Amino acid sequence: MCRGGFHGQSPGAQWAATPSVAAETGQVDLSEEGSIDKIKDATQDLDIGLIVSNAGAIEAGEFMAMPLKDLHDQISINVVAHMELVRYFAPRLVKRARGGVMLVGAMGASIGIPYIANPSATKAYILALGEALHFELEKHGVAVTVLTPGLTDTAVLPEIMIDPGALPMKPLSVAQVASEGIAAIQANKSRSVPGALNRFINRVVPASIARTMEAKLLKK
Repeated sequence: MCRGGFHGQSPGAQWAATPSVAAETGQVDLSEEGSIDKIKDATQDLDIGLIVSNAGAIEAGEFMAMPLKDLHDQISINVVAHMELVRYFAPRLVKRARGGVMLVGAMGASIGIPYIANPSATKAYILALGEALHFELEKHGVAVTVLTPGLTDTAVLPEIMIDPGALPMKPLSVAQVASEGIAAIQANKSRSVPGALNRFINRVVPASIARTMEAKLLKK
């Protein structure tokens, strides 16, 4: 199962190691109760301007075969952790009267995806939360964008038993997804679907067909 985590940076920090840049990292299991308190302690002295909430837990298989604890952990990481992070940091951004929040969901999650039924339902929550907060926080100068990538070239693909070579289309690179996400939040878009082909599919393919195609892919 892909687990959740947290990484923090000081203002303006870049991951590239340079003599003039200071970076701070922290590791938190977001499935644990009270994990938000550890994040509060680690960031209370930092001037946070952008929140990217990308934690996630996913495991493929039939819903009835999933251990109940795994289902609860997925909700803790994919729903509760995102909600608590935004609830804590949003007032800080509003006080600054600028900044942004990027919530990472998934393309097609709102239609319900068989064999990842619980994770796709949690991603639908993220989409609804983010689009609502986009409206609520815009008047305070805070941008909120939900990034909804399709298949992306990350370690998650083999974890959910998907062979990248057997996919009908090449997964997007992490760099492209991140770049389009940053551009979307700079433009204050409520939602971003990276990749021109993904945007076309998202617009024209009926939900029933998309659901069937994804079910066949995951069932393999």
